[in-house]
Amino acid sequence: MAGGPCKAFCNGARNYADTIFRWKGSVLPYSALFAMPSTIATAVLHYTWNPDLKGSDNPVLSGFGNVWGAYTFALGFLIVFRNNQAYSRFMEGASKVQEIRAELHNCASILIAFCNAKDEAVEDFRQLLVRLIGLLFATCMSELTASEDGDEMMQVIDLMGIDGQSLKHLRGDHSHESRRRQCEVIVHWIMCLIKKSLDEGILKGVPPPILNKAVSDLAIVDIYRVRKIKEVPVPLPYSQMVLVMLTVYALVTPPIASQMVVSSVAASLATFCVATAFWSLFHIASEIDDPFGNDSNDLDMAKLTEDFYLGLLHLMKPQTHTVPPFARPSKEIHLKKVRKNDHIGESMVAAEVIEVIVPVSDSCPPTLRKKTPAKRRKRDKPRSELQESQSPESPDVEKKHQPSLYGAEFSSPAGAAQRNGRRASI
Repeated sequence: MAGGPCKAFCNGARNYADTIFRWKGSVLPYSALFAMPSTIATAVLHYTWNPDLKGSDNPVLSGFGNVWGAYTFALGFLIVFRNNQAYSRFMEGASKVQEIRAELHNCASILIAFCNAKDEAVEDFRQLLVRLIGLLFATCMSELTASEDGDEMMQVIDLMGIDGQSLKHLRGDHSHESRRRQCEVIVHWIMCLIKKSLDEGILKGVPPPILNKAVSDLAIVDIYRVRKIKEVPVPLPYSQMVLVMLTVYALVTPPIASQMVVSSVAASLATFCVATAFWSLFHIASEIDDPFGNDSNDLDMAKLTEDFYLGLLHLMKPQTHTVPPFARPSKEIHLKKVRKNDHIGESMVAAEVIEVIVPVSDSCPPTLRKKTPAKRRKRDKPRSELQESQSPESPDVEKKHQPSLYGAEFSSPAGAAQRNGRRASI
């Protein structure tokens, strides 16, 4: 019983120490540098200005502490409110990026699921759809994280098979205005592709509510909401007021602390701690105000895009959009305790006798066939082989132009993927 609490205490202490002394992404060293001038000024003034009159005996600052306390309270309130606004912007940006990712994947999944024919036109539709949706996500993410030098790299799905003139039209003159129109053009391409597939019968029979869901998941509204966070900064008057009040606090605190506190060490330490706390809150707000930068505390957009593309490529595999065969067991559905890290693998292995309904022939009714326990299954045919023998053959898919991932510049996925003539592994 004592091992559990002791182990939890050791793990907690290790995590706390790792958080406190972590240098990467921390604002404490930067804030401490801003607090050092006030600390040094407090120590110098304590020894040079009225060394014999400290605390309540000082006639110059008598009663000034109450007024300065109100100023400090107003400054703390403004900085905390500024932090709350910055945290709200950070969480909204992270949430909208995940919503765009989920909606685009859901759109591709719906459209691929409702075109089950096995001809070349359907396969061309699937591959073009995956490439356009991947290009839309890459264009949106590169627009959010574009920097001045444009040297950042990202993974994109190759654009093989797409007309070069269309890609030149999409890229434009590579200016800021043309880059802002790229997402709208790609969304319109996908809309036209869906209409063309409906006219050609590729998406024939799709229920209107399902088709409306796929179209609404193109996430153009969420793209504009994410742009709002990137393009609309915090109002200047508010940021200016906080910074001016913080600068005044850093200038006025040293003479007050040097005269109100008797000990020079206590005065310097109090000035350093309070100034560091205020500057840290201010720098935290500046750090998380824009979650799409390249700092340590910003979102890892390259990892998000790569994971999104891997999901699209996995969606293109025949086994993914093929319904798994099923042999109805005779026993009722029941619960089974398995390990979290491999719940699928352990659920496949039956620990008890399982009865499976297996049709013997077309003329005979279904009968019950008992499977042996897991301990004796090594001598018999595994259940996985039984399911493979009952599963239909996978649809033939042409592997010639399967989508793949390319390394490209983060600033221009369309232009970089068009220029890239060779494949690159992840």
